[in-house]
Amino acid sequence: MGKVEEKRAKKLKNALEKLKKADFEKNITESKRLEKLINHLLDQVQVNQERKNRKYGLLSLDYQYNEENSFISSVPNNLLSPLEQVIASEEVKIIFEAVLSLSEIDRTIVIEHYLYNASYRLLSKKLGISDKTVKKHLIKATEVLKCKLKELI
Repeated sequence: MGKVEEKRAKKLKNALEKLKKADFEKNITESKRLEKLINHLLDQVQVNQERKNRKYGLLSLDYQYNEENSFISSVPNNLLSPLEQVIASEEVKIIFEAVLSLSEIDRTIVIEHYLYNASYRLLSKKLGISDKTVKKHLIKATEVLKCKLKELI
């Protein structure tokens, strides 16, 4: 434990002892002040980490988005209408079915290359074929998909 953590622990311990000794009914303002101090000391670790993350441009999964945050105002509102959502889901379904209609090796190459950004070299090692063969399969599969999707969409 570092010096900062030791000081925080000491302050927290003192505040807890004072809170135990304080008579809640007679000295409500002092009790509330001590509770506020304890909450502040307990939250300080998280607040410091959030400050550090903001410094490095990171966002936590616990980040609270609201109107005051500049981040949320910078995100464009591109919500789809219900009709656009149905059309988009149908297009995804058509593309999915077209990819499934490919041979197993072509399907694997297309999915790995376009969805997972796998290189020709990585795919060639994975499938046990040469880089040029992977490239030929990808070109052939892409042409087949283009033809099928032109007909369907």
